[in-house]
Amino acid sequence: MAIRGRTAALTVIGSALVLSFIVFGVLLFRFKRGDDRNNEDYLLRAARQAERQDDPPLAAGYWRRLVALNQFKKEYKVAYCHALVRVRDFAALGTYTNSTPVKIELTPDEQRVEDSLRRGWHLEQSGSNDLAVACFEDATNCNYYAAAPHLIACHVRRGRLSAALTLARGYIKRFSMPGLIVQAAEWSALAARTNIIAEVKEAIPATSGYNGLVLGCYCDALVAWVNGDMAALADAMSSVGNGISTPLARLIALESAAAGDDPARLAVAYRSFKEAPAMLDFPVRARIAVKRFVAAHFPSKSPIVELGRLADLALADGWDDLEMLRVSLLAKLGNGRLMEDELSAAERRYPKDRGIKLIREGYVKSQSR
Repeated sequence: MAIRGRTAALTVIGSALVLSFIVFGVLLFRFKRGDDRNNEDYLLRAARQAERQDDPPLAAGYWRRLVALNQFKKEYKVAYCHALVRVRDFAALGTYTNSTPVKIELTPDEQRVEDSLRRGWHLEQSGSNDLAVACFEDATNCNYYAAAPHLIACHVRRGRLSAALTLARGYIKRFSMPGLIVQAAEWSALAARTNIIAEVKEAIPATSGYNGLVLGCYCDALVAWVNGDMAALADAMSSVGNGISTPLARLIALESAAAGDDPARLAVAYRSFKEAPAMLDFPVRARIAVKRFVAAHFPSKSPIVELGRLADLALADGWDDLEMLRVSLLAKLGNGRLMEDELSAAERRYPKDRGIKLIREGYVKSQSR
């Protein structure tokens, strides 16, 4: 009986130990899952939290991971599709729905956003800008992430840069959009608001890598440009390189080159500038920069041939400038490329100019040799 009693006791104790180990294993599993950022429970909580915070791209990322983790859960598939609608990535949505048996219908808010955007674009094309703004504002109220950039762009097309900058400043604090960061920094520079440029620079994510470094250097370049600090401008633009090629970036690169001593570099910068769309007074500023360089290096700091090429670049744009014309004619006279019809056209244009008369005398002498 004693042996049986001990056996029964050991059985009870053994069963208790087995149960304890099972409970311990379950608790350990739950603990590990709770601390694992790749587990399903964590991702689901994070996705729903991102939706509550109205962060569509973050939510889309979490739903995408959930779909990959559990491909049999219809809830995840539907939520992922709606997340793609909110970020307006219809290419990804089409690819996903073509490869996955899932069907969705737009919610009333999603349909309202699409309808408002469509009406806004149509009204803009017909010239009804005020009504277009109202449509874009309505879409923004339903989907700030996707619609606000369209409202900002509408203000820009209307020439309301102040309104565009105000909206952009709030947007880039929540969502990193490199193109909008560049625009906001440039609008701030055009308004000579270096304090806002600094604020915009702070919106560049620390995790954006090389592109973020380029954006930061460009912000530094804009500050230097506003302050007229050509040394700092040259240093910052050397780091930007070809990483940003907006019309203003090209103008800044040109003006930076014009502050140096390399005519070939300035010629390259001017040609690059001319490839960009003309904006505001940028063409006038570009010509003035070229003329300032020519004046600072004429007659002996740079070869006359190089200065003549710069003058020709500016004159080829239809710029009517007597001093640049003289430099062009002198350079061609110096290298034997001056043509009679070109000189005659200059004389007709400026019949009383003493400089052109002296060039004529030099041309006659060169022909008699």
